[in-house]
Amino acid sequence: MSATKVIQLLEHPDEFKAAVQLKFFRKQADVHPSSDSEKECLKMLKITSRSFAAVIMELDAELRKPIMIFYLVLRALDTIEDDMTVPNAVKLPTLESFHNNLKKTKWTFNGTDPKERQYYPHKI
Repeated sequence: MSATKVIQLLEHPDEFKAAVQLKFFRKQADVHPSSDSEKECLKMLKITSRSFAAVIMELDAELRKPIMIFYLVLRALDTIEDDMTVPNAVKLPTLESFHNNLKKTKWTFNGTDPKERQYYPHKI
């Protein structure tokens, strides 16, 4: 950790305490996916955002799955919406029908920038 980061943490004692607790006293959640689709969601969550994955993994089992799915759905929507390589003629109908496509097990969207597709190779 850099000296600058140490100074920043010392200037904010609450954040320093939280950082120490997270680093040294965190109880790792025992996560056991109940299905292949849940395993895939966990894998995608870790690929798309390690920081959100860490926070979501700390949640109680009852909240973990719905929050994980909620995050991944919003991330997929945001990926399509933010991608300037997707023409509006494609983007708008895709976003407007997105909720219907969530119900389809084989729906894919390959119109995003190839750099973004690395996160969702066959899911959006």
